[in-house]
Amino acid sequence: MHKKILLGISILMIFNFENTQAQTDTLNVVNQSGNTVNLATDDVFTMSIEDLMSVKVTTASKNSERLQDAPAVMSVLTSKEIEGFGAITLSELLDRLTSTYVISTSFAPQGMLTIRGKQTEHYNTNVLILLDGRPVRESFHGGYNGIIYNMFPISQIERIELIRGPGSVLYGTNAYVGVVNLITKKGADNSTQATIRYGSFNTKQVLASVNRKIKGLEVGLGLNAIHSEGWNFTARGETDIIRNKAKTLDSAFKDPTTIKRDEKGFGTTIKLGYKGLTFNALAAINDWATMGRITDWSKPNDFRIQNNRVFADLGYQKEITKAWSLAINGTYNYFDFKSYSTGQADDLTRRGSSDGLVEITNFIKPLDNFNIVLGGLTNMQSGKAVQPNLTFAGNNFDISTTKNDNPWITVPKYDVIWNSAYLQMDYTPWKFIKIIVGGQANKIPGYSTDFVPRIGTIFNLNENIGLKLLYGQAFRAPTAFERSSYSPKSVYGNVSLTPEKITTYEAQVFYTKSILDISATYFYSTDNNKISRKDVIDTLYMNGNSTIYKQKYVNYGYVNTQGIELEVKAKIGTMFSLYGSSTYQSSKDNQDRSDFDGMPNLMAKLGLLFNFKNKVNVGLFNSYFGKGGNTFIYSSNGTQLTKEVNPSVTSYNDMSLNISANLKNLSKNEKMPEILIHGYITNLLDEKIYYSEVVRRSINSLPGRPGRALNLGATIKF
Repeated sequence: MHKKILLGISILMIFNFENTQAQTDTLNVVNQSGNTVNLATDDVFTMSIEDLMSVKVTTASKNSERLQDAPAVMSVLTSKEIEGFGAITLSELLDRLTSTYVISTSFAPQGMLTIRGKQTEHYNTNVLILLDGRPVRESFHGGYNGIIYNMFPISQIERIELIRGPGSVLYGTNAYVGVVNLITKKGADNSTQATIRYGSFNTKQVLASVNRKIKGLEVGLGLNAIHSEGWNFTARGETDIIRNKAKTLDSAFKDPTTIKRDEKGFGTTIKLGYKGLTFNALAAINDWATMGRITDWSKPNDFRIQNNRVFADLGYQKEITKAWSLAINGTYNYFDFKSYSTGQADDLTRRGSSDGLVEITNFIKPLDNFNIVLGGLTNMQSGKAVQPNLTFAGNNFDISTTKNDNPWITVPKYDVIWNSAYLQMDYTPWKFIKIIVGGQANKIPGYSTDFVPRIGTIFNLNENIGLKLLYGQAFRAPTAFERSSYSPKSVYGNVSLTPEKITTYEAQVFYTKSILDISATYFYSTDNNKISRKDVIDTLYMNGNSTIYKQKYVNYGYVNTQGIELEVKAKIGTMFSLYGSSTYQSSKDNQDRSDFDGMPNLMAKLGLLFNFKNKVNVGLFNSYFGKGGNTFIYSSNGTQLTKEVNPSVTSYNDMSLNISANLKNLSKNEKMPEILIHGYITNLLDEKIYYSEVVRRSINSLPGRPGRALNLGATIKF
């Protein structure tokens, strides 16, 4: 009952306020006449949805183009929508996009972004993150991305471009089921803002964004600092199950354990541009409490993770002729990870990688209606991992008082070089049709050269209706951990692993007219040669000692996934905007198991944004996630082995409410700075949210998100 009352109050609050809040960002759009227009986002609510949907995107072809002309199924989230609906972290923003779902595992808090139901293990290996078009990718795990999802300074985001579907033709490994491109603000925006927040769980946050053009130099800076005492994470782990001697289904459970899932961290971005030269950087560090490396409580219950990420890209673009431009980029990614217990003399684990990438891209336009993107790259990877609570020979080592100078090597030092070449062409022989052809060849040491293609056609049936028919493949190369890890008594790697490959067919019809933009997409994917863990009992001899391993990484099986996606953006009068999407997807693997990834079959997301004369803004957003598939483990005779030790996973609504007021516009004092005060509530309905334990599957669920939380803050703009 209380949830219905809260929902009613929230809706009433929306209908008792009226229209729009000020903002200083700018958007480049193409109007209905085909002309590019530079608009301040103060004007966004005077624009039609048709104009809004003409915001140019770059991710699908590395060229600026209208969303409707992009050779991919895409969603765009603008800075106006981000500010209107509110958020504390990037993970909240990503959770609002079509067909996306952000979850945690015991080892990766809020670190897994799933797209179209594709779930991996602890590591986000199937989704590639780009920062202004450049890959933020580490070679050790291939996607330990929680630090990015939680520490990225979201006030510096101009827009987020999401590709749902394969992206390997232009971006290589990890661009498997999706690409997230974080487009940051430019110095030419000439905007500065700072935000402070305080909220539930004693959460404190500072955000800042500075963008200036100084003569010919463009400078953009973003900052995010957050500290939270954390919410109560209460759960039973695998060792909290007590079996009787007969090993029947009768079980006893120990009392659950509670920790504060606290976190603290810092993230910053730097963006410089001078003529054709650009420099982009991201640095972040975070530290948080979690359950453990596996779904088991450490003794004492003190398991912490610290992660550091550094990204830097230096680029230069030059117009060689009117028909040919050349871009050269050098990209560096650094990953540093450790797990530890406070007060110990040494860490529990240390893992890291250092990767360099050199890429040359040619943009060729031999005709006005013909574009070619031709490029190649060399990716140099290195890294190593150790486990200090074991000796080099694999024996236990007491790190409580002594540092281990000769620890167990979990992943031996590696140095590898990958090479890739790609080509993508689009040709528009007539105004109503665009043809896309492309492919990437990639060479990994020890394997034959592989190739992934892309083919597509876009029909513009008239000014308002269009159709996209797309076919593409993507690959995901095995990571260093999957190839060469030796995690004692647990899992070991396999140097014979070959890349995963996914084939996707997509058909999208879209309609854009004045106050409405709507699209419907059907997709069908076959995920082959999957890299997964296989149960084994193997005795391996490492460092002069033998260890029994229970799992091994193998290429095994396939999964077929299909689904339908609906998206809508609409203006309602002059004061309201509506944003919605829904997804239904299902999958079946080679063992005839349905929806075994455990992701929800049904997702439905709806946001209502209400503004009154740049004075008051109210944004209400709800994401509904269905229960998800059956992830339980069964014996050969059909006995369920996974224990219901924690509350069952159920469907839930994750609703947020953001209310802000512009004091300058309310007071009508033109001399005062622009100050916004805001209140932001997450999990408005106070749902009890649990995720399926999809990695080890030895228990049924883990707590997913905190209960209702209120955050109050203020933003000043210059």
